[in-house]
Amino acid sequence: MVGLDSAKRYFSPKMNDRERAIFETGIALSAILHLLHGMPIPRSRSAVRRLERTMEEVIETQPFRRRVRVKIYPQVRGGVYGYDVARGENIYASVEVRYGSSSVVGELRWIRRLGYPLMYIKDIKNHKK
Repeated sequence: MVGLDSAKRYFSPKMNDRERAIFETGIALSAILHLLHGMPIPRSRSAVRRLERTMEEVIETQPFRRRVRVKIYPQVRGGVYGYDVARGENIYASVEVRYGSSSVVGELRWIRRLGYPLMYIKDIKNHKK
């Protein structure tokens, strides 16, 4: 897989597989948050589910993504203008990236105590080459 990485030559030779996997995970989580942020959320649960699946497929298209999970938790609002929008408070995402000998799982979720949509590394695994 890494041998197929035509972009590898643009990265520092000091960067190892683990660091690159972490970098790629951050890119994926950031893309999810910033692509969804401000998007009107459909009222029907089935439409929300389709939006989640579409975002997962979009992010899985990027190189080295192994598994992507996106959940959107809209607030139910009434009236003609009563729709919610995606924002840090109602988006959860989990991304697994495999680059060379390393796998990384990162998450994006709202941390109430911080008042912030935190992107963080949940797990790192090293595999035999």
